[in-house]
Amino acid sequence: MSDKGSASLVAEIRFLTGAISKRVSRAFEQRLASQYPGVSGLQYGILRLVRLGDRTISEISGKMMLAPATLVPAVDKLEKEGLLIRGKDPQDRRRNPLRLTDKGLKLLSEVSFVSPDDPLFHAIQAIGEESAQTLDELLQRLLSALSPGDEPTPDLLSALSVEHSPLSGDSAER
Repeated sequence: MSDKGSASLVAEIRFLTGAISKRVSRAFEQRLASQYPGVSGLQYGILRLVRLGDRTISEISGKMMLAPATLVPAVDKLEKEGLLIRGKDPQDRRRNPLRLTDKGLKLLSEVSFVSPDDPLFHAIQAIGEESAQTLDELLQRLLSALSPGDEPTPDLLSALSVEHSPLSGDSAER
């Protein structure tokens, strides 16, 4: 492919992924705000990762590919809201793993990461299972090509996974 053709595709893919990301994020943030006003999508993501096991801000920053300084205010607010606590590691006094509270677990049980009302859910259904699988595979390959060796780890993917399909009427998550 020529440089001009590649540049055109890069511009279009950049625009499309940005537009999709904004629409999907906005819809999720609205759904989250309707159930838990004041909790952001970033904070929800932190809670989902901590649910998999105690994590430090540094560990979460690596999983989410965000600077620790970006996470500190979000974690501070989650702690203030009583959704998580900063623990103490008896083996390393410098390490302060985050732990979910009962209130944090309740939020995660009440707000599904995937909802049948989600515009992305409808769009994926509209393009069909085969196209959706192909899209998923291509996006994973693109992510791998963008960041070789820095792909999402299995525990991050676990935090994103959904055990039961919202189509079955059961939105329980792992």
